[in-house]
Amino acid sequence: MGRLGIEYIHERLGRITVTIYNTLSMIHLELLGSFHFIVLDEVHHAGSEVFSSIIHRLSDGHKVMALTATLKREDERHMIIMSKLPVVYCLDLATAIKHRLVAPVEVIPIGVDMNDQERKSYIDIERKISNLKNALKTFDEDGEERKTFERQLKIYINQRRILLSRLEAKKEAVYNIALGHPNERMLVFSESIDSIEGLKKYLLEKGIRAETYHSNKPENIRDLIFKRWGAEFNVLLSCRALDEGIDVPECSIAVMIASGMSVRQLVQRKGRIMRPREGKIAKLYVVYAYGSLEAKIPMKVKATLSGIVKLY
Repeated sequence: MGRLGIEYIHERLGRITVTIYNTLSMIHLELLGSFHFIVLDEVHHAGSEVFSSIIHRLSDGHKVMALTATLKREDERHMIIMSKLPVVYCLDLATAIKHRLVAPVEVIPIGVDMNDQERKSYIDIERKISNLKNALKTFDEDGEERKTFERQLKIYINQRRILLSRLEAKKEAVYNIALGHPNERMLVFSESIDSIEGLKKYLLEKGIRAETYHSNKPENIRDLIFKRWGAEFNVLLSCRALDEGIDVPECSIAVMIASGMSVRQLVQRKGRIMRPREGKIAKLYVVYAYGSLEAKIPMKVKATLSGIVKLY
C-alpha cells in the first residue's frame, strides 16, 4: 500500500484490494480486519506520526509482508514498525549488485563554487543555525520557548537547503553533464520547485530539452510528462516527487544538485537508476558546493553502496 494505488477503497472491496496510506489511516482503518494477508509497500512511511496508526492496528491474526529498501528513519520511528514487524530478510546493495539484481552504480562527485553573494548568505544562515543549536542545548525540558527555537531552526535549515539548490554554478554543471549524455534519459533531483523550474529555463535557453515533474502539477499533466520522457525530451527535473515509485530500466543517468542528508533519501534516489538491464552501468553525479555540508554527500552515497551504512 505505497504511494501508487487506487484511492477508492470505500467504493468496493475485492479479493485483492489496493489503497494508499492516506486513505487507509484517515478513513478506513477499521477495514484492516477484513483482510487475512496485508502487503505494506514502502513501509518506512508507516512509521510517521500520521500513518503509525496502521501499525498499531495490526493484530497477531494478520499475516503481513512489509517491503522497503530503506527502513531506517532519521526520527528513529522505524522502531515502531519493527516492534510489530521484525526484519526477517535483508538483501544489502553490495550482494544485490554482485548477483546482478540491480545495476552497479558509479558515483561521480562534481564540486562547484558559490559566488560572493551566495557564500555570504550561506555563512549567515550557518551562523544562525549554529546559534540556535547551541541555545537548544540549554533547555532541559520541552516548553513553548524551546518549540519556538526548534521551529526557527527548521526555517533556517530549509533556507539553507533552498539556497544550495539554486546555486548558479550548479546550472552550468548540469548543462555540461547533459552535453555528455546527449541521447540518454537523465533524472535530476533537487530540493525546491523553484530551483528545478529555474534550471529548466536555463537548459532550454542553452538548447537542452528538459521538463519538470513536481507536486504543483496536476496528476494528469505529470503522467503526460512522464510518457514523453525519452521521446520529446531527455532531461527530467524532479523535486522529491520521483524519489520513489518509478521503474525505468532505460534510465541510467541521475544528477543530484541538492539533497537532504538522510540515508533513506539518498538510497531512494540512487535506486531510480539501478533497475537492472543487460550491460547497464548507472552513473550518479553528485553536484555539491565546496565548503558546505553538501561535501559529505558523495562519501555518504558511496557508503550506502558498500554496505557500510545500515539501512535498518
